[in-house]
This record gives sequence, C-alpha cells and structure tokens, in this order.
Amino acid sequence: MSFAYKLLNCCKKGLLSNIAKRALSTTHTNVTQNLPPCTYQFIKFANNDWVWQKPDGIKLPVRIVPEIKSPSDYLWIPPVSDPLTNTEMIDPVSINEERKEAVRLIVIRRKKMKKHKLKKLRKKLKYVRAKIRQKRELKKEKDFQAILIAQCKEAEVFSAEKYVADKLKAYNEKPPIPFYLTDEYKELLRIKDLRLNVDFYKK
Repeated sequence: MSFAYKLLNCCKKGLLSNIAKRALSTTHTNVTQNLPPCTYQFIKFANNDWVWQKPDGIKLPVRIVPEIKSPSDYLWIPPVSDPLTNTEMIDPVSINEERKEAVRLIVIRRKKMKKHKLKKLRKKLKYVRAKIRQKRELKKEKDFQAILIAQCKEAEVFSAEKYVADKLKAYNEKPPIPFYLTDEYKELLRIKDLRLNVDFYKK
C-alpha cells in the first residue's frame, strides 16, 4: 500500500479532519483544543511525522493535606501556660564546679556600709553631740575657775613674816641621825653575822 492510499483511508475515517481544517482555515487556532481520543487504530501512525499526535495530559500532584482556613471572624489564640510555681528549679550540676567568691569586694562593701551608717549617725546626732561637748567645756571652765579662786584666796591669806619664821626654824633644828648610824641598824648587822657564821652552829 502506498502512502497516498493510507492517507486517503485516514481522511475517510475522520482521523485527519482536524489537520485538514487547520490547513484550510486562515484563523489561528489553539493547539490544545479537544481532539478525538487515541485509539488502537492510531498506534500504527505513531512513527509518522505527518500525523499530529495529542500529547499525554500531565496531572498535577494532589495535595494530601488540604489547607484548613479558620473563619474570618474567628481569631485563634494559643492558650498561655504559665510554669508551675510549686516546682523548684534546680541548676544543672557541672563536673568541674568552681566557686567564685568575691571576698575582697565583700570587705570593701562592708567598709562602705559602715562609713555610710556612721555618716548618717553623725548627721542625726549632730546637735546632741554639740550639746554634750558644750556641757563638757563648761565643766572644764568651772573647774579651772575654782582652782583660780582657791589660789587667789591662798594668796590673800599669805603672810611673809610667818613664812620666814618657819624657814629659820627648819634651818636651826638638829638634823635627824641617819638610820645606818642608829643602834637598831647595828643590832640587825650583828644578827646577820650570827646567821652566816656556820662554825658557831657546829659548836
């Protein structure tokens, strides 16, 4: 069978009607228009370049999980779950646990706090201590004035004649005998010699 005879048979069966219409028509037609389904009779023209073949339809993948949309008037807010306050939070224990103690900073802090407290106390007791200081100064002044008054009274009673007479009497008196020249001292020396004399006790 010649090629012309095969083409004529295809035209009679209506397989090439779309190709003829497209060739005779002057308007542009879409390639993806509905064509008759491919049957077993058309398989023998698969290798023929002059026969138009409909491409197999590509199916898009179907979504397994469809998208769920909430209504426009409803706003879903996830519930806020506060942590339990009864449970105790335990820090993780490290293998190489190193304690960091700021001993020097603690000492400095204590000194500063003592200084601050002392400053506040001085400010609080400023007038109280001034009053105590004033009383102390007044007491010292009174004692000094009393000593001056006593000296003034003693100077008023002083008699020069009596003073000279007492001094002359002291010069004219016989001086006392020293202790090392008295009989009592001599007796003590004799007793000491007897105690140290060993030969006396042997006899």
